[in-house]
Amino acid sequence: MITRHIIHWDDGDVKTGIAAIEIQEGPFAEVVYRYQTVGFSEENPPTLKFKYIILENPEGLELEGNVDFINVIGDILQDIISTEMDKAEDGTRARNSE
Repeated sequence: MITRHIIHWDDGDVKTGIAAIEIQEGPFAEVVYRYQTVGFSEENPPTLKFKYIILENPEGLELEGNVDFINVIGDILQDIISTEMDKAEDGTRARNSE
């Protein structure tokens, strides 16, 4: 199950904006962070790699190196990528059916 989250776009535009993600539930609720870099390892099979920065941590949680937190934001990133890929495929299907 993907942790509920909100994506805040700095300039309101998904295509040109920079996103901050706010976690809405669980032990990391209200933490806001931003992905700095995203990529894949050169391993086979490749794994998702990312760096992040914490923007808000109202409870003062120890997040640096916290495996549970890293797993949650990794799952959120996978969900974001999957959702955006589905949107792109839907757009391609719509254009091809015209």
